[in-house]
Amino acid sequence: MDNWNESSHMSSSVFNSLRLEGKLCDAVIKVEDVTFEIHRVILCRCSTYFLDLWSQSPPDKKLFHPCGTRLRCCKNNQIVYICGGFNGTDFLQTAEFYSPETNQWTMISQMSCQRRGLGIVAYADHVYAVGGFDGSVRLSSAEVYNPRSDTWRQVSRMLTARSNFGIEVLNGRLYVVGGYNGRSTCTNVEYYDATTDEWTEASPLDISRSAVSCCVLSGLPNMDEYVSPRDSLTIVSLDDVFVDSEDSSEHS
Repeated sequence: MDNWNESSHMSSSVFNSLRLEGKLCDAVIKVEDVTFEIHRVILCRCSTYFLDLWSQSPPDKKLFHPCGTRLRCCKNNQIVYICGGFNGTDFLQTAEFYSPETNQWTMISQMSCQRRGLGIVAYADHVYAVGGFDGSVRLSSAEVYNPRSDTWRQVSRMLTARSNFGIEVLNGRLYVVGGYNGRSTCTNVEYYDATTDEWTEASPLDISRSAVSCCVLSGLPNMDEYVSPRDSLTIVSLDDVFVDSEDSSEHS
């Protein structure tokens, strides 16, 4: 237990040093008139409230005002894309992008179908929208957006239909991890190769996970110093903390 406490203290100290240096911060919180850049993973380990909140929120550091839930966001060539979601009445198939250069949002061509709880990621100079929930069934379909022609086209379907999964690109492959298949949470992991337009099964998770997020970290000298043992972080008081986002705990 002493080793676990020592490791937890060391990891917290490392993350705090990174926060003070403004490194690897991926969210902003606001307390009264003061804003702080922070690491989402730390708050997510401290509170299921933040875990649920950020399982549906975009990975951009700026404060975000969503007009729906379970939409998804990614960044491609400094442009932020948002696709699908739920506006409180309808499941959405609309998509739009934000340009920091012009500080404007612009609508783009719609996806082929409504998708909530989808995965969206920049991959191979395109934007991929994968899986999700259309209001009736979980989806295995996937489509890719070409920013040059403002068009979507279908690609091969996933092996497992799912929503609320993790998605990330690693070593030239698009990975989807866990999620919810309409009956239960998943352990399934698979990856897509754009050069072959094929999905392939990968090693499953040890435990099933839904509303999961994935990220790729590179360039860290010693990963052990940046990872805390499960359930080892101390719960902190978050009274009076304001986060400009929308909370949701539902699966869909």
